[in-house]
Amino acid sequence: MDKFPRGRRRIKKGLIFAGVSLFVLAIYVTTTCRTVPAGDSGELITVCHVQGVAHPPGYPLFTLLGWMADVLLPFGETGFRVNLVSAFFGAVSSGLMVLVLLSLGMTRSTAVFSALMFSFSPVVWAYSCVAEVFSLNVAMNLLLLLLMMKLLGTVTEEESFARKVSVRSLAVGVVTGLGMSNHHTTSLTAAAFLLVFLGHLVFGKWKFRDLLRVSVFGLAGLVIGLLPYISLPLFAAGDPPLNWDDPVTPGRFWQLITRGDYGSFQLVSTELERGDVSGLDHIVVFVKGIVLHSGIIGAFLAIGALILLGRRTRFWADLCLVFAAFSASGFLFLSFVNAPLEPLFLGVVERFYILPEAFFFILVGVGFEFFFDRLPPVLRGRSVRWLVVALLCGGSLAFHYRDVDQSHNTVVRDYGENLLSSLPEGALFFSRSDLATNALCYQLYVLGKRPDVVMLDQEKLTYPWYASAMRERFPGFEIPGERYDGSSVKNLDLIEANRARFPIFFFDFKEQSYTRAYADELHGLARRIVPKGQESPPEELYRRNASLLEGFQTGSFSEEWSEKTFEREAMEKYADLLFNVGWTAAEAKLDRKAIELYEESVRLNPKDWRVFRNLGIVLSRQTRPDDAVVAFERSLDLNPDDPERKQVQAMIQYLRRESGQKRQVEGRKK
Repeated sequence: MDKFPRGRRRIKKGLIFAGVSLFVLAIYVTTTCRTVPAGDSGELITVCHVQGVAHPPGYPLFTLLGWMADVLLPFGETGFRVNLVSAFFGAVSSGLMVLVLLSLGMTRSTAVFSALMFSFSPVVWAYSCVAEVFSLNVAMNLLLLLLMMKLLGTVTEEESFARKVSVRSLAVGVVTGLGMSNHHTTSLTAAAFLLVFLGHLVFGKWKFRDLLRVSVFGLAGLVIGLLPYISLPLFAAGDPPLNWDDPVTPGRFWQLITRGDYGSFQLVSTELERGDVSGLDHIVVFVKGIVLHSGIIGAFLAIGALILLGRRTRFWADLCLVFAAFSASGFLFLSFVNAPLEPLFLGVVERFYILPEAFFFILVGVGFEFFFDRLPPVLRGRSVRWLVVALLCGGSLAFHYRDVDQSHNTVVRDYGENLLSSLPEGALFFSRSDLATNALCYQLYVLGKRPDVVMLDQEKLTYPWYASAMRERFPGFEIPGERYDGSSVKNLDLIEANRARFPIFFFDFKEQSYTRAYADELHGLARRIVPKGQESPPEELYRRNASLLEGFQTGSFSEEWSEKTFEREAMEKYADLLFNVGWTAAEAKLDRKAIELYEESVRLNPKDWRVFRNLGIVLSRQTRPDDAVVAFERSLDLNPDDPERKQVQAMIQYLRRESGQKRQVEGRKK
C-alpha cells in the first residue's frame, strides 16, 4: 500500500525537475552563442570537432559529449552545437538543485526559488551559454550530492539494506569518476563527502562489513566512471591537429591528466608571476563575489541555513554534506589559486566560483524556508511564497538577460577571420595568446579555411612533444634543436631556419632576439618579419594596412565588453591596430586619416594614453588647438607619471595661447 504514494511523490518530483530544467533550457538557448566564443571555448570546440586532446587534464567527458552534439544535432555551426552542451547541463543542474532541496524537506516554492536564482546568477548563466566544462561540472557534483544523501539515508534496519548500499555506493563511485573525467574539482567535493560519510559511520549503526561493502562497490564504480580517459590516447593516436601532450605513452598520459605542464596544484602556469597575491586574497574576492551574485539578502538567508546546521535537525547530515562541499570547492580550492589579481585573470578565476555557488544557493534555499516559516501566518501562505519567488526570480532574469546574452557575439569568429585575412598565401604564423590561437584553430580546423597557412603556438613550441609533432605535420617547417626555449633556440633561429620557404609573421613576441637582423612591421593584426634595411616606407605601410582594414569584419566593434573578458582583449587589439595604422598615416602626412583612425581607436579602448598623445599632436598640426588641448590633457590623466609631462604641459600652454589669439582674430573680423 505504501508503494503508490511513494511512486506518486517520485512522479511529482520528476515533473518539477523536468519543468524547471526545460524552462531554464529555453532561456539559456535564446542567449547561447551561435558561433565560437572567447576563452578556452575555441580550443574545446575544435577538439570536439577533430576528436583531439584539450589542454591538461584533457577533459575527455566534455570532449565526448561535444563530439556527439556536433555529429547528432542537425542545425547551426559546430560552435553553436557544442555550446548547447553547456546550456543543456546548466539546465539539468537547475533541475538537480530542485531535487536536492526537496530531499532536504524544503517546499516546492523554495526549491524552485533557489534553483532559478542560481541559474540566473550572472556568472553561472554566462558560462552556460558557451562551450566550457563548468555547467557539466555542476551537474555532476549536484548528482553526486543527491546520491550521497541517498547513501547516508539508508536505514540499517531495512531488509534490503545490503542491496541498497551496494547499488548506491556503486552509483556514487560512477558519478565521482565521471565528474573527475570532466573536471578535477570533483575530487575535492568527493573528499569532503567522504569525510562527512566517515563521521556518519562513527556515530551511526553501520558495521565494518558495511564500510567494506561501500569501499568495494564505490571503488568499482570509480573505475567505471574514469573510463572516458581511455579516449585520450585513442584520439591522440589519430594525430589530430590539437593533441596536447600527445598522450600515447603512459608517461605522457600521466603528464596530461596530472596537469604536469602547469604544475599539478597550480591553476595557471608556474611561469606566471603573481607578485604578493596569496590564496587568502582570492578567498576574499570570492566572498565578495558570492555576496554580489546572491545579494545581501542571499547572504543573510545562507546564515539561516547555518543556524539550522547548529540545531542538528533531521537533515543535519545532509546539510553537513552541502556545507563541506561548499567549503572544499570554494575556500580550499581558492587557497591554491596562483593567478594575479588583474581584471582578465580575475575573469578566469571567476569561472571557478560556479561550483561553490551551487552549494551556496542550496544553503540560501534552506535559509529562505527557515525565515519564511517564522513569518506571521498571513505572510507565509503558499500563494505569497510563489509570488515572492516569481518576483525575485523574474527580476533576476530580466536584470541580467542583456548582460549575459551571447547570441549575437561574433567577436572571436570575426577576430579569427580578420587575423587570417592579415596573412598572405603560404604564411608561417607564430601565434602567442589564447585569443589568437583559439580563434585561428576554429577557422583552420573547424571551418576549414586557409589550409595554406601554417600556424604554430610559441608557448607550445617550448614542449618537445609539440615541436616534434609540428615537424611531422608541416614537413617544410624546421626548428634547429629539440624545441624552442628562448635561450639555446631563439626566435631569430626559427626565422633564419624558415625564411627561405615561408613569409614569416608573428603575433606578439616571446623574446626579442630577432631584432639583431630583422625588423617587424604592421600587417593587419599580425607583424611581418623583414630584414633590417628593407622596411616599407610609411606611405606604403599605410596603404597596405588601410586596405586590410577595409576587408575586416567589424560588426562586433559596436559591443561593449567587461575588462574581465577576452572579448575586451580583442577590442584592445583592434584599437592597437588602429593606433598603429593612424601612426603610419600621420608619418605619411595624411593627418585627416590619422585623426579618423585615432578617434576610432579611442572609442574601442578609451584608456590608451598613447592614442590621445598622438591625436593631440596631429590636431595641433591641423590648427585645432582646443581639441588638441583636450587630447593632451586626457593623455596626462591616463599616464600621470609620463616622463615628458613637463613638455606636454608646455605644449598645452602654448596651444591655449594660440587658441586665445585665434578667437581674438575671429572677433575682430566680426
